[in-house]
Amino acid sequence: MTKKSMHCGQCGGEDIMRDAWATWDVTSQTWVLGELFDYAFCADCEADATIVERSLDHLPEAASCA
Repeated sequence: MTKKSMHCGQCGGEDIMRDAWATWDVTSQTWVLGELFDYAFCADCEADATIVERSLDHLPEAASCA
């Protein structure tokens, strides 16, 4: 799987948020993501954001403990 990070298209910051709906799952007793919306906000530049994806393929895989 290709690893990626999400960044603000304006300032390049990584502290971005998306609007979403979550629904309560009685069986798992957790909130489950139901829908993800287009609106994004960057806390770094405190403005609406366009999300830019960046590949992290250049980073080494994390070693697993056996």
